[in-house]
Amino acid sequence: AFVYHKYKSGITPLKWSYSERNRHLMLLKFYKLPTLFLIFPYWFAAEIGSLIFSISIRAINPKIKGYFEIFSLLPKFLKKRKEIQKIRKIKDKELVSCFDGEFKFVGFHFPLFFVINPILGSCWKALRGIIFW
Repeated sequence: AFVYHKYKSGITPLKWSYSERNRHLMLLKFYKLPTLFLIFPYWFAAEIGSLIFSISIRAINPKIKGYFEIFSLLPKFLKKRKEIQKIRKIKDKELVSCFDGEFKFVGFHFPLFFVINPILGSCWKALRGIIFW
């Protein structure tokens, strides 16, 4: 038997919107407040980079749509965050050890990633050493 799959490289605007929205919501939902304050400057810089990347691939509208969806989900989201923080079993130290500080978009090659990724990676490594909670 043969199965054929029509594959298109890249990401649809809808997927980009969901990806951006979910990236922010997961960050805010699972990390403790001290971790969020600590990573905020780096998150903000990465977000500026992500905006530039979105503009470069002509996907700024889905990114902005993701921001609006975050704000519309905020009341429900804050309730869920409170529940999750109450039942958490692992510390942020263990949680952050699973992630690396790089932009990785499958199928996209953005020249600035070669400059940005080593910087973000070094910053993330330093921050992981600070987080003990």
